[in-house]
Amino acid sequence: MDSLLPTRVLQLAELSGDASQFECSEVQDAALLVHRAIGPGLEPLFYSRALAIELAAREIAYERDCWFDLRFRGASLGRVHFDLLLPQVGVSVVSNVRIPEAEVLRMSATLRVARRPFGLVLNFGGEELQSRRIGAELWD
Repeated sequence: MDSLLPTRVLQLAELSGDASQFECSEVQDAALLVHRAIGPGLEPLFYSRALAIELAAREIAYERDCWFDLRFRGASLGRVHFDLLLPQVGVSVVSNVRIPEAEVLRMSATLRVARRPFGLVLNFGGEELQSRRIGAELWD
């Protein structure tokens, strides 16, 4: 799991008062740069790696390939996954013609399990980058 220690994100987020909005904006800006540089249609793994490189260059705190245990009645059912995880925002990278509704539902469920307030689904499959911000409804 790659990670970068928190630096600029926490400092600027404290000034702005909205860490999740800042993180979403930074990830979307970085994703646009990656999409323009690499182009559409490759496997999601390539975009995830390039996005991690760009976030590191911007000194944005993140972790790659983050897994969270899904439990029911104390038993593990398996694990759910974010391609990238920032302090407030989970990121899923896809490469399709459009963002699949199943990916939006998966992101919503993963946010609940990981107890994160927001997620971004980034689609690098089209001529233009698509992104969708998803809010989680947390419950115990």
